[in-house]
Amino acid sequence: FEMGSEAEPIAAHAALTFADTGVIDIVADTMQLGRGLLVMGDLSVCGPVVTSWIGIEGLPLRGSSSLQIDGSVIGWHPGDKLIIVGRSVEERQLASLDARNITLDAPLTGTHSLPHDMFGNAFPRFLFYVGNLTRRVTLRSENPAPDRRAHVMVMHSHGGPANVHNAAFVDLGRTDALRVVTDAVT
Repeated sequence: FEMGSEAEPIAAHAALTFADTGVIDIVADTMQLGRGLLVMGDLSVCGPVVTSWIGIEGLPLRGSSSLQIDGSVIGWHPGDKLIIVGRSVEERQLASLDARNITLDAPLTGTHSLPHDMFGNAFPRFLFYVGNLTRRVTLRSENPAPDRRAHVMVMHSHGGPANVHNAAFVDLGRTDALRVVTDAVT
């Protein structure tokens, strides 16, 4: 299966959406292998390069809608879904990017302060980060419910390792990491 390669990544948006055809029928599909992508050979899923995350200069203050970043980024575009990580986590969209400054679609609402050691001293070298969760190549389930969503399984590759770069896998998998029981039907 190929959806872009390292040499020629998908340049524009590309999505593979697995259709919701109802609840998975475990009588007909006892191994629950249906509905998804099962690869018994080579796999290449490659989108354009995107800087995954970068440090933020200074403290991301409550009420701020712009951040100065600690360097330059590649592949960030207005509308991308961002996550601001520090002592709290907030999601925003990128409104604009200008050299080392990013503007968010809405002001920050959380309190972001430096962590302290057991004596109350702030860690002076702690960085806050902003990550970009948007990828131009996406594999996703039409329905995210565990008993309806698809999965991706790469069993072996004849020509070398599976290549997956700068791609998003959204609402896939038959298990729920928050539950001890991982059978999608129970």
